Amino acid sequence: MLETARFLADTRFVPPHRVAAIGPKGWLVLAVSTLSHGTTTILYLIAVLLFLAGFFGFKPGTQRVRLDSLGLAVFVFVFFWNEWALT
Repeated sequence: MLETARFLADTRFVPPHRVAAIGPKGWLVLAVSTLSHGTTTILYLIAVLLFLAGFFGFKPGTQRVRLDSLGLAVFVFVFFWNEWALT
């Protein structure tokens, strides 16, 4: 029987243990955890590839968003997500 590769099994973006619950005063509480190392690595690689594509002049079909700006957004997303999960 074939097993799932460990690296692929650990790179899921939304683990099944995330829950949403109603708090004591009717507030909705969303429990999130920090990103796994595999997900963090993949997001950093995407950010670097977008930076390099923007640096070397690759342009998407529409000019609404520059690729280096998208790379910065992906790079910063990891920090914001982990800080939100730790609070």
